[in-house]
Amino acid sequence: MTSTQLAEAFVKQESTVKKFLSAFEIRDLVVLVVISFVLFFWHLGDLPFYDRGEPREGLVIQAMYWTGNWILPIINGDYIPFKPPLFHWVGVLVTLVDGRVDEFVARFPSALFGMLGVLMTYAVAGRLWNRRAGLLAAVVLATSFEWWNAATITQVDMTLAFFISAALMLFYFLHKDAHARTLRSLALAFLLALATLAKGPLGVAVSSFVILVYLLLRRDLAFLKKLPLFRGAAIFLLVAGSWYGLAFLQAGWSFFQRQILDETLLTGVGSYGHHQPIYYFVPVLFYNTLPWSFFFPALVVFLYQKRNRLAEEHLLYPLAWLAAMFVFFSVALGKRGIYILPLYPAVALLCGAWWYALEKGVADGIKLTRWLGFVYSISGLLAVAAIALYLTGAFNHTGLLLKLGNAAPVLSAITHSFLAAGSLVLPAGGPFFLCPAL
Repeated sequence: MTSTQLAEAFVKQESTVKKFLSAFEIRDLVVLVVISFVLFFWHLGDLPFYDRGEPREGLVIQAMYWTGNWILPIINGDYIPFKPPLFHWVGVLVTLVDGRVDEFVARFPSALFGMLGVLMTYAVAGRLWNRRAGLLAAVVLATSFEWWNAATITQVDMTLAFFISAALMLFYFLHKDAHARTLRSLALAFLLALATLAKGPLGVAVSSFVILVYLLLRRDLAFLKKLPLFRGAAIFLLVAGSWYGLAFLQAGWSFFQRQILDETLLTGVGSYGHHQPIYYFVPVLFYNTLPWSFFFPALVVFLYQKRNRLAEEHLLYPLAWLAAMFVFFSVALGKRGIYILPLYPAVALLCGAWWYALEKGVADGIKLTRWLGFVYSISGLLAVAAIALYLTGAFNHTGLLLKLGNAAPVLSAITHSFLAAGSLVLPAGGPFFLCPAL
């Protein structure tokens, strides 16, 4: 490559950065950081570990910190971790600063990647449509029940969801824009390697499946020939393969059986883990995207209206992402609600695009949206009352918590959702949402 070509590539890359920055507004970033802090970080360590998976991952962080073994710390002499170490590495870095391993430290990586996912969704939707679309997409993601829940617990799934989403968002721009293709391709390989270090081969498998489905829909599988696949594979093997090699040298077949056979292959075929029917994720998706799933009928109307222009209006890719990932995890026999966490950014992007179309007046379903917005506005008022009770200490009463039992976290999630929906709808929609008859 000549110096002139390098200069042209640099100018194009600089132009791309400026486009991304132009989609930002400091005010929006402040709002999203504050929302993320309140939802993900505030009182993050107050609640003791309440699920068996949380102390399991916390013990790995503790063992890494105490022993200095960042590859595969063996707990209590024989326990091999279930998951690769990326999540735990972040936890150890926090421990090196804080000097302790507790609930806050163990949950911090999830909260961090949850917030970064919100900001990344804002940036991408802002570039594809406009900053208002980006803001709504980010708020939808941050306040969806499962995203909020996953960002406040000690599990590796949020780390996986962030790097899968980052890889898929990068691929779309890689496919759409020809400039800096080599650099972006190598960055994609790096992100796929990090996704693999988050939760195993699933990270690269599900990402690759989404990409292939999208390219098939565009009838553009030949695009893969334009990518530096061998150099990308080298980066992937260097980043992810090096850890797998070192871990296998340390623990041998026991490591392979635990992390490859049990956690990946046997879970997928239902022999190990949580066996569920094929329709399991249908109600789960609706419930876990509350309160925004009530807008799905209007969103479906919008997508049907745009069915002949899905690709031109940047709707085909998030739709393919959502559908392919939903099918991928539905076909697998082993299922848990949190498994489909990486598709929530796609839902948020589609909601942002729909909002953008509503503002332009080119989307149907406006009357339905007004009525739903009215319901959410009333929900916001109810949420204010619920939060007032919470702040006055009513929900801190031990006797009340014991009576609520397992309903306590559900009520907490509903309060979060209603408050988020009502507070967003009231100032953003104004009379448009408050008056369904208009």
